[in-house]
Amino acid sequence: MRNKETSRIIEVYKDYLKDPKCIEKWQRTNKGNLCISNEIRLQVKKYFLSQNISLAGKKILDIGCSGGNIFNTLLELEAIEENITGIDIRADRIKDARNAYPKSLFYEMDATQLDFKKDSYDIVTVFTVMSSI
Repeated sequence: MRNKETSRIIEVYKDYLKDPKCIEKWQRTNKGNLCISNEIRLQVKKYFLSQNISLAGKKILDIGCSGGNIFNTLLELEAIEENITGIDIRADRIKDARNAYPKSLFYEMDATQLDFKKDSYDIVTVFTVMSSI
């Protein structure tokens, strides 16, 4: 059962898809979005490399994965696609992520109601989720 906040967020994103200005604003080709994506990529790589953390063999959970936006960066850091799991509350984004990363696991799931066994993951990532809440 969805809580009020989850339902609200899903509705907000559905409304975005009805507005051509919002669609244009959220395109991956938008210069601002490209800058944000590149900065996230650089900072994530910088952090893991500076901490001498290898992602090879690590089980990774990406909360609010959207279309798998951070997956390429994780793969560049030697993560194995089969070891990456993504969750998102938006079914359409999960579908996009599955198409882009067919070896990974994806679930339509609310992060406030995680349904995984304890210690299932070595690393958990969360990007831009808080801006939606």
